[in-house]
Amino acid sequence: PQSVPGALMVTFAKNSKRLNSSDERNLTRLAHELVKGTSMTLTYYAKGQSALAKARALVVESFLKSRHSEPLHFTLQKVPSKSSNAVKVTPTKN
Repeated sequence: PQSVPGALMVTFAKNSKRLNSSDERNLTRLAHELVKGTSMTLTYYAKGQSALAKARALVVESFLKSRHSEPLHFTLQKVPSKSSNAVKVTPTKN
């Protein structure tokens, strides 16, 4: 079996849910390393901005799905005690 790729941090501009070109490249590279049925955890940091933080995680999920022809499985993990402009992408099974 292929090894599981390492975790990736996707950082957003303040108050934004738009991916920048660098993150798009990194996510595209990650998508090419994934195999059919890969499980991934998307961790978002929701203190003070829960809706925006979840929207960012969903943008990352949508982008990865658009770059991978086979089904991927996502788990969203909310961290309510921490604030961050990032989403952590962690492949858990490849």
